Amino acid sequence: MKKLLCLVLAVLTLASAATLPVGAFISEAEYTEMLGDADGSGQVNAKDVFAVKRSIVGFGGEISVVSADANGDGAVNERDILLMKAYFAGIVSSLYGDSTAPVKRLILGGYNAEDFVITYADGESENVRFAAEELQKYLKAALGYENPIELNSSAEHKFVLRTDEELGVEGIDILVSDGNVYLTGGTLRGCMYAVYDFLERYVGWVFINFENEYINENQSVSAPEGSHYRHIPTIWDRDSQTWSYQNNNKIEHIESALKLKISSWKNRGVLEKSEKYGYSVGYVGGAHMMSTYAPTFVRDNSSYTDWCNQELYDECKENVLAKIESVLSRGYNCDRLTVAPMDNDKYCKCRFCNKHYKASGSLMGSQLRFINRLAEEVAEIYPGVHIMTTAYWAARVPPSDIVPNENVDILFCWGGCTNHPYDGSECFEEGNWMWYTNIKEHTYFEKWAEITSGAFYVWIYATSYAGFLAEPAMFNHMRQDIKYLVDHNVDGVYCEGYYGTSDTFKDGNCFDLLTMYMFIRLQWDPYMTEEEYNSYIDEFLRYYYGDGWEYIRRYIEMNEEATDAVNACAANNCDLMFAQMSIEYFNEHAEEMFELADNAVALAKTESEIDHTEHIAASIYWLCLSATSEDLEGTEQEQAKYAERYARLYNWVLKYPIKNLDDSWEKFNPTDPTVKDPYEWNAFVTSTSKPYKNIRKIKDPIPTF
Repeated sequence: MKKLLCLVLAVLTLASAATLPVGAFISEAEYTEMLGDADGSGQVNAKDVFAVKRSIVGFGGEISVVSADANGDGAVNERDILLMKAYFAGIVSSLYGDSTAPVKRLILGGYNAEDFVITYADGESENVRFAAEELQKYLKAALGYENPIELNSSAEHKFVLRTDEELGVEGIDILVSDGNVYLTGGTLRGCMYAVYDFLERYVGWVFINFENEYINENQSVSAPEGSHYRHIPTIWDRDSQTWSYQNNNKIEHIESALKLKISSWKNRGVLEKSEKYGYSVGYVGGAHMMSTYAPTFVRDNSSYTDWCNQELYDECKENVLAKIESVLSRGYNCDRLTVAPMDNDKYCKCRFCNKHYKASGSLMGSQLRFINRLAEEVAEIYPGVHIMTTAYWAARVPPSDIVPNENVDILFCWGGCTNHPYDGSECFEEGNWMWYTNIKEHTYFEKWAEITSGAFYVWIYATSYAGFLAEPAMFNHMRQDIKYLVDHNVDGVYCEGYYGTSDTFKDGNCFDLLTMYMFIRLQWDPYMTEEEYNSYIDEFLRYYYGDGWEYIRRYIEMNEEATDAVNACAANNCDLMFAQMSIEYFNEHAEEMFELADNAVALAKTESEIDHTEHIAASIYWLCLSATSEDLEGTEQEQAKYAERYARLYNWVLKYPIKNLDDSWEKFNPTDPTVKDPYEWNAFVTSTSKPYKNIRKIKDPIPTF
């Protein structure tokens, strides 16, 4: 409970009906109060009346001015004292009438939000008009009344929505001043972002996805005079792959993405030409495009590209120019287009490519020469178009003898360790089985950041591909990692989550949605404090999982402890789950983890809470049963307990159903409930082999020249 120091008023008696203006001495931007609880004790009683009396007549003492304004008229006086007396005497049952709204009172600069009009100037964009409608809708849902929208309003108290070029296209500025709230944004979508930020910061809304939007139930919320928040994002291309935020042209998914300030129109096609939604950004094409632009020479993801082949180059250039013309002729944006190798680790071995590899000390040598030439020739016809290419797989090493042209953008696909911070400070020299370590990776990244004059993007692998239900937590260094990227001038970030989601499978297993949610939060505000970061995680868990959220929080901590216990580098897009997390840790702590899962499920009330908790409980059960499979050969009691838990997991998998990413769904037989080690559901487990860790490659797949 936050308290405010009252100033001594030049008034001697209560009879003089002196008033203390609400908001006049509030110095902090957001907090919640219990109406009538002037002394912050958590109750409304005679002590509050006494405290308010002393404050009004000038005898000082600390009180909460907002709470002391019991009748909400904007002033603290004897009328509030009479109402408080009536309340704790039982004469009136409520200090805020018969309101059933989640938020009983919103005070803005000392004035009740009920008196505010929403306004914007004639000629503002469709995005500003949409922002006004969103503000009206969510204020009504929180407060129970509708603030009118009036063009060019001269009302005494207003929400003023406006744009300002100084904020770029998407920066925001929120200011409570002179009885008004100014929601100012950048020219394309900043005003919309300012509205969503205001609703979160000052009203109490929590936006997770379109199925999970919540309002904190508060008696009184105040944004005092002078409250000010200004933010211009440094990462302008922000993206996250999961069902909630990436589902093509389904409006509810798109609007969920907008609330979290996802700015990319990739897989959200309707955004690209929508003034209402602020247009957004993106690039034409996917991550592996050579089979599209040079199909005669590059068939599919099993093919490599001969970057020195003139005929291949000519075909690629012809198709790239045709693609640009096609996109522009349909009225779409085409300021950048991807031309990148296929999804494999195959490289041309012709003598010309080998010559470039040796000259550059990198497999990127011939690729970047090809891309630079293409970008230069494309610019002669379309000077505003950039060519984007990937620094991918063994070509992540930056070349020593060539740099990208100014109109060449680089998408660096992070191929290092995900168990440790990106800066390499905690990694091991030998890396994982693929020799992935951030000791090397961060040097590749930093060199690319140094030599790239076009846009610089990073692709993050943010989910686990090796396990049916396994996912190592990334939260203990996620904030540090995004800040590290921004400190090196990254323009765009793409977080690859579950790509196998659908309307029936939604956001995948375990805490994939929370991972994507926090990555997006950090892309918008990479310099948030550790306290803010943890508050976002706790807030998500509280609303997504319900009353048992703290058990889920503890499991995440234990999951991170299991990751630390591996004491080795690992990468979640290529390592088996128990190379990423210690099987010994799960074995030792299985009973505690089972209990956490059971407690969380038991406390889930709503259908969505049950769905969410059972999904993560299934992940916990799968990992713990896999780690304690010796109980299948244990005592009768151990076998019986194992069978009981296996049946519960089996039924959860059937119920939803829960799928796997590595195409091993067929390994789980929904008609055979025979108790077994669920680790055997994995595609890589055979009758003769049940590997828990990958076999280390003999040498680093990145060659030296």
